[in-house]
Amino acid sequence: DFVGDSFAYNNAEGSQQLESVKTADVTLLIQRGPSLMLVAAVTGNAPARISEHMQITNENIHRLYVKQIDAFNGETDDFSTTTPALQECLEAQLKQPDAKKKRPWLALTFFTLILAGLLLWAVMAVEQRRLIQRLQTIDNQPGIVLRSAQANGLNKVHISVLRDPHSLSVAAWLAQQAIDARLVDVEEKHYISLELPIVQRRIEQLASRYPTVSVAYSGQQLYLIGNVSRTQHQQIVSELAAIPGITDSARIAEQLAVPKVQELSNQLSLKAMFNWHLANIEASQIEFEPGSSELTAQAREKLNSLLEELNSVLSIAKQLQLNIGLIIMGASDASGTASFNQRLSLQRAQTVLTHLVSLGANPDYLNAIGLGVVQLAATNSAGARKVMFNLVDFSSDEKRISPP
Repeated sequence: DFVGDSFAYNNAEGSQQLESVKTADVTLLIQRGPSLMLVAAVTGNAPARISEHMQITNENIHRLYVKQIDAFNGETDDFSTTTPALQECLEAQLKQPDAKKKRPWLALTFFTLILAGLLLWAVMAVEQRRLIQRLQTIDNQPGIVLRSAQANGLNKVHISVLRDPHSLSVAAWLAQQAIDARLVDVEEKHYISLELPIVQRRIEQLASRYPTVSVAYSGQQLYLIGNVSRTQHQQIVSELAAIPGITDSARIAEQLAVPKVQELSNQLSLKAMFNWHLANIEASQIEFEPGSSELTAQAREKLNSLLEELNSVLSIAKQLQLNIGLIIMGASDASGTASFNQRLSLQRAQTVLTHLVSLGANPDYLNAIGLGVVQLAATNSAGARKVMFNLVDFSSDEKRISPP
């Protein structure tokens, strides 16, 4: 009765009926229809659209329960089936404020972490790309060849390099370029560099093994200076000839001071030494495989020894004022045609000459010829597959050496 009286129209004054009654804890919301009123008790603040939903619900009840409303006598049993509709109205309105107040903190946190991760990844990718570009544009370092540089993981770079053992270490090279070696994974393979700075380091390392020998420079030319014995001189020349990239070992060692051999009193000794080395050279023979002009490993070892003999005999010849030359004679067996055997014999001689020059021999003293098929009287073979040597003195008759 209180609710009905409170929300009834005052026809005399034409005033509008009340829409809500508020107490300390509860707000009563009333939606009045033609035959009944819909009342909702709300705690806290009422939802903004509750009136609209209550009106729709009220209209639906009037439409669906016309007979029950007309026959209403105070008993509510006929309206028990309206409970779901009323509850749906209240639940729909009560959920709305919760949805407004609820914040998806977990989703926001997850999104923030993903965004931060993407930003970090982008920064690291840019830095990684810059590092790769920097490595690819570094000035060439003697003895180090950068083959490739590519990303490795999130923040590292993998590089593949070729490095001569006499060059800087890769770590020192990176430090020289102000690059953090911890960001670079290195795959290193050894190779032999023929660059001038590396060849000079090899010569300096050789000189360091002889206390009386040092290195001197004249422009781009390098020389060894100091006092050495004749044996040491021969050994140094041989070691220089074995260094990759050196083709003028005699020039490099020519300024080393070697004790002079006694002049006339030792002339016969010099001649004997000359003839001894000459005999060793002419007794040397380099064997080849059938039909081949390639040097075997054993042949290369023999040529190393031959070069030592040749250097010694040239040194003695210089003291004796002799003009000598080495004739390199290639030979073949009779297994091929005459023209083929002739070409093959010359190729074998030229192969030996080229290898001696690569070891440091002066090409001015060398001459290669092909003999074709050479029959060996001491054997029953069809010919010789070898290279033989003949040392020739081109001096005048007065200066020719005759065996002692």
